[in-house]
Amino acid sequence: MRKILSLLAIFAILFSLSSCDGMIDFMGKMGQNVMGMDTSKATQAVESAKVPSEKLEEKDILVTEEGTEATITIGDASITISSDTVKNVDKILPEIEPGVVNDIAAATKNSESTAVLVEEMSKPVEGEVKEAAKGTATIMNAVLNAYKDKISDAVGDEIAGAVNEAILSLSDSLTKIANANDETNVSSGDVVTLQLIQSFATDVASAVNMDTGEIQEGKLSELFDSVNTFATITSSLGSASCFDFDLTDIINAAMDALSSGEEV
Repeated sequence: MRKILSLLAIFAILFSLSSCDGMIDFMGKMGQNVMGMDTSKATQAVESAKVPSEKLEEKDILVTEEGTEATITIGDASITISSDTVKNVDKILPEIEPGVVNDIAAATKNSESTAVLVEEMSKPVEGEVKEAAKGTATIMNAVLNAYKDKISDAVGDEIAGAVNEAILSLSDSLTKIANANDETNVSSGDVVTLQLIQSFATDVASAVNMDTGEIQEGKLSELFDSVNTFATITSSLGSASCFDFDLTDIINAAMDALSSGEEV
């Protein structure tokens, strides 16, 4: 279990750079003296991140329905839920493209560009894209709730409590988007975060044995890259997204467990 615990500690450290309540402009501060007032990268990133209706995907790319049951397949993992859970889902968002990730990362090289990025990504999406975001949130929340007990078992007793709190926070945000009505804004930042969650879930399901919590041989570096991308981009979005991750408790618990030298 030590591998997944170590990975979780890295993930928590990277991801704790930001929350929805107050963005810590770490990357912006590092690059502001080099890039000056150039905000063209932010404009490019905003355009790159837009999801046109023609790129939305049918839900059956992830969901197979049969009678009263629906099976969600992500990577090498699958869960069976009531078909009622996804009955209102039609389209879902595509997984995020590498070019979008690169453009957002490039847009956070100075504080001015980061500010423009966050302002623009805070704007709401409408129509089919909003509905696809709601559908994606519904499916990702079903997967999260199905595997939350296995995730807690995999990380060990030392940090299970803190992990459960983080899972609850994530589930609350997914539920908020899944249940969004006409008066509830779903932002461009929310869309990007949902795409990242979907891509990250696929990577985790392909690399981690969800029955044992062990990372498959040769998959650790790939999973770290996925963690790094997830943390870096979501950190950059800051308050542009409603997702609020405060993983301080996980960081502290993970570090204590690792420093103790105990096998978990």
